[in-house]
Amino acid sequence: MSLEDLKGLIEKNPNVYDGLRPKWSPYIPHDPTPKQLAYLLLPHREAFYGGAAGGGKSDALLMGALQHVDVPGYAAMILRKTLSDLKQPGALLDRAHSWLSNTDAKWVAGEHTYYFPTTEMDGSPGEPSKITFGYIGQTDAYTRYQGIELQYCAYDELTQHWEDDYLYLFSRLRRNKCPEHGQEPDPKCVNCSRRSGVPIRMRSASNPGGVGHQWVRDRFDIGEAPDPDNPGQVRYVGRHKDRPYIPAYIWDNPFLDQEEYEIGLDQLDPVTRAQLKSGDWGISSDSRFKKSWAKYYSVRGDSIVMGMDGKGEVHTRNKLLRVFGTIDPAASSKEGPGDKDIWRKMPSHTVISIWGLTTDYNLIWLDMVRFRKEIPEILNEVRKSYRSWQPQYFIVEATGLGKGAFQMLQKAGLPVRPVYPHYDKLVRATDAMNRMEQGRIWLPQTAGWKEDCEKELFTWTAHPHQQDDIIDTLAYAAADVSWEASHDERSTVEIYSDDLPTVVR
Repeated sequence: MSLEDLKGLIEKNPNVYDGLRPKWSPYIPHDPTPKQLAYLLLPHREAFYGGAAGGGKSDALLMGALQHVDVPGYAAMILRKTLSDLKQPGALLDRAHSWLSNTDAKWVAGEHTYYFPTTEMDGSPGEPSKITFGYIGQTDAYTRYQGIELQYCAYDELTQHWEDDYLYLFSRLRRNKCPEHGQEPDPKCVNCSRRSGVPIRMRSASNPGGVGHQWVRDRFDIGEAPDPDNPGQVRYVGRHKDRPYIPAYIWDNPFLDQEEYEIGLDQLDPVTRAQLKSGDWGISSDSRFKKSWAKYYSVRGDSIVMGMDGKGEVHTRNKLLRVFGTIDPAASSKEGPGDKDIWRKMPSHTVISIWGLTTDYNLIWLDMVRFRKEIPEILNEVRKSYRSWQPQYFIVEATGLGKGAFQMLQKAGLPVRPVYPHYDKLVRATDAMNRMEQGRIWLPQTAGWKEDCEKELFTWTAHPHQQDDIIDTLAYAAADVSWEASHDERSTVEIYSDDLPTVVR
């Protein structure tokens, strides 16, 4: 439905469509596009807009912020990752200046804030409303915006941000206070009623890509759907009932020279072009582990075929060199080792990975279990893995709070070896990256845990705030075999359970 069609329906059926009228502001200089209108009409607390470049994301966020600037005390904030991002030509701040410079809104440069005059219901001057243009920079949202109170918060280019910064600012959203009754509204007070009518909203917009690509996709459940305009092709749509995602494309923005814009996008590398031109959420170029490096094995009867669907050269080996496990224990079900507080890092998982090592030093990822449980309960999960796979040993991270888990497993009689990991996670994972690039790490073609594994593996950038529990178990496994492989030394002990499959290559 076009914007004109929607306007016509509203004019013909004012009673039915009255609820579809978005709150409007004279500070907004042009009508919204149909996608922007849909975004402004959403009643949800949280919503996401974007996909392809040029879809009108920044305008949509700024329109949303301006909707309620007539209400005394109203406060909104729009964020970019850095101050320079805000100030770039054509970016949010530049756009706000072009919209507001000839109005009665007052710009205070030192605060990066526009103030708007307001009027109380009795005609007296009200407390000014405001829109602040913020940024996270090299710090974090908790440090920079701990004391702020907002009714509208928006992130532009959300995939440039970390999830914990995004989640923290939900705690800064609260109802506007009546100057007489505060947060306890009086139903007879018109000022209370006016302020309580301002919705509490968290809004965001972004293209795919960036360090936050995967968590944003997961949060709004963005997945593939058939493209009705291009049979055999897919588009990416939001599937979360409480967090709507409105995908927008170049052709949704009539204010853009679409032909010229597309010419520019066509000059980009294939990955960036797919993200910005097509809004492709299925492709990411930022991970340290590349999807193109992945090798997959399939299972055929009692054998493992190192190649998809049993295709390729087949060479039978009756036994693996060994089977072993790696464990990255979390401190607890609530917080993981190194967590500063609940906002700075998402709770860690305990991860148990099981590996098969071939005689030519290929690592086969046989199994992976990920969970959040207290340290005493980890023992039961490790025992299950031991009974299932009979590994020769488990390599266990034994530093910090993980030391307790190692000692517990050792006292229980399980074959465990401690590992004291390098502080730099990127250095720690170097052996694993090298081996995967060489095609020496094999993932299952099908497994219940494969999706979680690939999500972390192929979006990990080595940033300290990212989840990396699965990565750690891979790093320990690769480091365990790399020295041996580089010296071409073969183990004289072959440990392999009778009920494990034969390896076929």
